[in-house]
Amino acid sequence: KSLLCYTSLVSNIILNMKIIGSIQKKDKLSKNEDSVLQIESNDFLQSFRRWYFSRGRDDTIKDIKKIINSCFEVTDQTLNNETTEGEINKPYFNEENSCLLQRFLVEMNSAGRGLNNLKDTYSNDIKVISEIEILKEQIDLRIKKINSLLKIDKSVIN
Repeated sequence: KSLLCYTSLVSNIILNMKIIGSIQKKDKLSKNEDSVLQIESNDFLQSFRRWYFSRGRDDTIKDIKKIINSCFEVTDQTLNNETTEGEINKPYFNEENSCLLQRFLVEMNSAGRGLNNLKDTYSNDIKVISEIEILKEQIDLRIKKINSLLKIDKSVIN
């Protein structure tokens, strides 16, 4: 992929992760024509709009899974740029890769909180709650993995 295309992809993922992180209890999501999530206004027409545009909770979960999987693909690719067969190539990360991973860490933490709020929205649907919990567990594992690789060696600083 070209750098411009990759930058656009990363920006889109981060934007969507920020939106997931902004979900409040009882909020529902939809997607606009640019494949960007949006939090629907919770008014008396919400259920009609969701029915009219055929946007249900299963669509919401599919969209969130796709975004999170894209996030994981980018973080995997970034980590692969720094490692060979699971071993870090050098004592420090390339600054651009480190910054990108840190940005994703922030957004993954935020998205986890939004997913917890989304569980409240669908509290009566065990299938959706289970899918959200699995996504949350996957995010937590990814955060743990990246944090373990981005530890700061204080002896280098002094």
